[in-house]
Amino acid sequence: MTLCLSTLAVDSYECHRGKIMPKPTLIQVSAAQRNWFTDGNKRFFGDVSYEVAVSASGKPYLLRSTYGWTDMFGRPRRLHWRINPLDAKTLKILPLVEDVFDTKNKALKWLRSQ
Repeated sequence: MTLCLSTLAVDSYECHRGKIMPKPTLIQVSAAQRNWFTDGNKRFFGDVSYEVAVSASGKPYLLRSTYGWTDMFGRPRRLHWRINPLDAKTLKILPLVEDVFDTKNKALKWLRSQ
């Protein structure tokens, strides 16, 4: 297993052996878990967009803007951000973090603290 530390660059992270690794792309994440990104799945969960980000510690995450389940029980539909960790080696999408974020900036701030 490779332990990675973040750099100041937003689009890359540095592994402990000093090699700069590119941030995983959404295409790579999609290839690792094809069923996740189907139109039917996106519609069912109310997802609007996806983005890959790297935390301050160098761990990859999938950021999702979504309406998912916000309009249940008569509540108004509300766009929010959710975060799934990604397996650093396989890029498989792992279970959601508990936090729900009102804005992308709040989600990115959380990632900077990880």
